Amino acid sequence: MLLLASDVAKLSFYSTRDEANIVIDKLLSSSSKRGVLLTGEAGVGKSGVIGQVVTALRARWIPLIAFRIDRLEPTQSPDALGQQLEGLPGSPANVLAAISQGRECVLIIDQLDAVSEASGRNPWFFECVDKIIKQAQAKPNVHLLLACRKFDLENDSRLRRLAGRDSVLETVTVNRLSHETVKEVCQKLGLDATRLNQKQLDLLSIPLHLNLLAEVAEDESIDVLDFKTSKDLYDHFWRYKQSVLQQRLDRPIQWTNVIDVLCDYMSSQQKQSLSAPQEVIDDYAKDAEAMASEHILNWQDNRISFFHEGFFDYAFARRFAARGQNLLPFLQSSEQHLFRRAQVRQILLHERDADFDRYLDDLKELLTSLTIRFHLKQVVLVD
Repeated sequence: MLLLASDVAKLSFYSTRDEANIVIDKLLSSSSKRGVLLTGEAGVGKSGVIGQVVTALRARWIPLIAFRIDRLEPTQSPDALGQQLEGLPGSPANVLAAISQGRECVLIIDQLDAVSEASGRNPWFFECVDKIIKQAQAKPNVHLLLACRKFDLENDSRLRRLAGRDSVLETVTVNRLSHETVKEVCQKLGLDATRLNQKQLDLLSIPLHLNLLAEVAEDESIDVLDFKTSKDLYDHFWRYKQSVLQQRLDRPIQWTNVIDVLCDYMSSQQKQSLSAPQEVIDDYAKDAEAMASEHILNWQDNRISFFHEGFFDYAFARRFAARGQNLLPFLQSSEQHLFRRAQVRQILLHERDADFDRYLDDLKELLTSLTIRFHLKQVVLVD
C-alpha cells in the first residue's frame, strides 16, 4: 500500500541503481536487522532510489506505506500524521501492521533530515517521527526503510543512534553517479559530453543537477553546457521552463506570482514548511497546474511543494534579491529558527554569484551583528 510516492528520478537514461538492488536484498533477507537506513549527500538521489525500491516491492505485492516528512505539517501525534496521509485512521506503523495481517511489510520514511537539529526545518517534529519508528520496531513483521542526508546523520545525535552499532537498521550509502554514467546520459541527451570538464562532471554526478541539465537539454536558445555552478543550472531551468509554459499556454504565465505566494507561505514565521495547502494559489490555480505538469511543482494530497527542496531554496533566494530585500532585517524580524539556515546559505550563495559586493557586505554584517543567533553564523563558518 503506497499512500504518498517518493519522488522517482525523472531521468530514464540509466537503469535501476545498484543501491536500490542492495536495499531490496536487505529488506527481503532473513537478516536479524529490521530494516535499512539510506544515506548520502544532498541531491545524490536517495528519493530516486526509494522510488525504485517501492516499484520493486509493489511488483512483489509486499504491503507498504511510504511518505516524506518534508511534505507534512509538523505534529506531535502519530495519529494526526496518519490523518494527513489520505486520512489514515491511526499511526502509519499501526495501520500498516493491521492491514498486512501478519505478512512481511515495509514502512518507508523519506527525508528524515527535515527534522534534524543540524539543518532540519522542523527539528521538534522528530519526536512524532521517532514514536512511529518505535511503533514499527515493536511489530515483528514490519520492516523499516528510512532515508536521511549524511550531514544530518553525522551531526544530530538523535538521528545518529539510528545508525549506531546497536541499531536494528543496516546503513546503505547512496553514491554519486560515475563520470562515465554522466557522459552516457549527456550523449543520450544529444549533448557533446567531450566538452565537460572535471568540475562540470563532478557537479553532474549529483543526480539532481543532471536532472536539471536533462530538463533544459532541448533549449536551442542557449549553450546548455555553458555552466559553472548549480546556480547556473537552476538559472537555465528557470528561464527555459518559463518559455515552455508561455508557448504552451499561449499567454504570459504568472510564474513569479505563483512562486512568490508559495515562498511567502512556506517561509512565514507561523508556517516554516516545505509545502502549502492548495488554497494558497487559488488566484493562480491554472498556472500552478501547468507548472506541476512541467515538474516544477509537486501537487499531491491537496498540498503543493516545489519539485525539490533545493529549488525552493534557489527560488526563495532569487526572489529575495529581485524584491530588494535585505538579509539582516529579514532575520531580525523573526525568531531565527533552524528553518532559516538553508535560506541564509542560499541567499549568500546567490549574492556571491550575482552581486559580490552585496555578498561581502551581508557576510560582514551577519558575522558581526550581536542580534544574529550563532547557528545562523555557523552556516557561513561551516561552508
